[in-house]
Amino acid sequence: MEQFKVSFDAELATMIAEGRGLMGVWKHVHEGPPHRPHRFCPECDWPWGRGIFDLHMLLNDAGLWPGVPLLRPLFKALVYGEYRFSSRYCPLASHEERLTGHLISELSSALTVVAPAISERGRETYGQDVVLDFIYEDLARGGREAYTGADFGLVLFINLPGMPKPHIRWSAFQAKKIESGTSTARIELKQLVDLTTWCKQCGDADAGAYCFYDTDGGRGLAPTVARMWDVKQALKSAGVDPPDSYRSEEADRLGKTKPTVDAVQLAHCSLSEHLIFSMALEGAGAGARSLWEATSFLRRIPEGREEPAVRRLLVITLGSTRQQDIQDLRDLLRQ
Repeated sequence: MEQFKVSFDAELATMIAEGRGLMGVWKHVHEGPPHRPHRFCPECDWPWGRGIFDLHMLLNDAGLWPGVPLLRPLFKALVYGEYRFSSRYCPLASHEERLTGHLISELSSALTVVAPAISERGRETYGQDVVLDFIYEDLARGGREAYTGADFGLVLFINLPGMPKPHIRWSAFQAKKIESGTSTARIELKQLVDLTTWCKQCGDADAGAYCFYDTDGGRGLAPTVARMWDVKQALKSAGVDPPDSYRSEEADRLGKTKPTVDAVQLAHCSLSEHLIFSMALEGAGAGARSLWEATSFLRRIPEGREEPAVRRLLVITLGSTRQQDIQDLRDLLRQ
């Protein structure tokens, strides 16, 4: 484990030095006026200051994480997992399902490495151990792609000392490859409509997002996230208006309709940034009253189907789960 920890730090330093895994979002896309009268950028509706720090500062300057110091080592682990995925597996240009398996596996390995450091930091900060745990399960058990077209789901549960209640967010992601030699990805309309419909049925239309894999090794981009609403708007701007629903006889036609979008332009952040800054700090994705409720949404088998809503599920818990028993949940997901 100690040898792997050394590799963790060394590879991360190499990534930063080479600029690999960096997205344009680390430097705000829109410069804006020198005096910014509004809190949010009028062009992209994101807060000013998102990503104005380079990755080295975000990972190493504790002063940039006031009030949430334990999120920094968690972010570091996620960035490291992304880097290993982008540098080792994306250049192989495999299909999305296999790439997603590699991505979640690398994130899980990185979380295992950083867990002892988070526990130690918890003792320094709060005077008690803070446990980082995770569950990674394949819910489809080798079946065909899920009804929603969502390739994987993420649940984030944070309950640190002093918090009035746990912070629980979840999201479902449709993975798509960026086509080699371009910045574009193909969006299957049936998957988009299915994902939109399923998110609404779960009570939150913002629960869905797209995760793009860059198989062009020259760019070295991390997995990037685009909001489902932004993907729809991009398609409408290109003259493609996704329907709100479809009849069964239209399914085949929609499944074969795959317009392209500029994935690099659409992506607002890397997956690691989405998890920490958007989901953990800004409340992106959908909320839940408990860890069990969050996972139940993603385990739901739609009516008339034989498979759950997402194929792969990664649950990350930071801090006390109170009445939630992570082992019982792990056993339930493996049934």
